[in-house]
Amino acid sequence: MALAAPQTAPVRISVAAGPRDRARAVPARPVRLSALARRGLFLLGLGIVMLLVQIVIGVALAVSFAVAAVRAVARRIRSLRR
Repeated sequence: MALAAPQTAPVRISVAAGPRDRARAVPARPVRLSALARRGLFLLGLGIVMLLVQIVIGVALAVSFAVAAVRAVARRIRSLRR
């Protein structure tokens, strides 16, 4: 299902037009997305959020295991000194 391009009238811009004239020449209209496109963007955003949550959980687990390993090694060293 392809999205139809909006039909706009051609806008003439002179060669000497500055950036302000070019910005004014383009009509600013809100973009209407189809229901399928909105659903797709929502799912894409949801997937990105879930990926970030998984990364945060993974880093927290890695730090937790590293701290536990360091404590175990320190405990072992202390027990060998006695």
